[in-house]
Amino acid sequence: MDYVIITAILTFFVLFFVRNKEGYTDSYVNSAIDNLKKTIDNISTIVINIKNLSGTAVGSNEVKMDVLDSIEQITESLKVNTTMPPSASTELDLQKTNLTSIQDNVIRINKKLKEVLESANVPIIRLNEKKPVMVPILTAINFISEDIKSVNYKLQAIPDVEKDK
Repeated sequence: MDYVIITAILTFFVLFFVRNKEGYTDSYVNSAIDNLKKTIDNISTIVINIKNLSGTAVGSNEVKMDVLDSIEQITESLKVNTTMPPSASTELDLQKTNLTSIQDNVIRINKKLKEVLESANVPIIRLNEKKPVMVPILTAINFISEDIKSVNYKLQAIPDVEKDK
């Protein structure tokens, strides 16, 4: 019975080292690579969120910060439901006016976000550079993402085992 347990433990260790040829130290490097990939994904999400908020996103999954669809639905309801009681019609009209005011505020916010994103520059130092450069926020975030991808690629290119000469 003892031999079976010892054999099972030794088999486990042999399989573990055969499966993970990189060795003990490289598991930390692999963890760093995985964390960098997560960071790149997070950066991409941040850029998408900023573009969505500022109204500069392009694509089918664009998130809009507006109430135009709601205003349109209320307008259609007022047109179609002619038998609506006058009090309900008045209340819907009032809420449509409120939503229009909200939409005007949203337009102002979107306009200001675009202005801020275009005018706000950030000093960053690119990899292998000595001097900082001033770039817009979104460009800086994209540069950081590119730099992380570069480091990630170089980490993956480190040989696991020294080649025999």
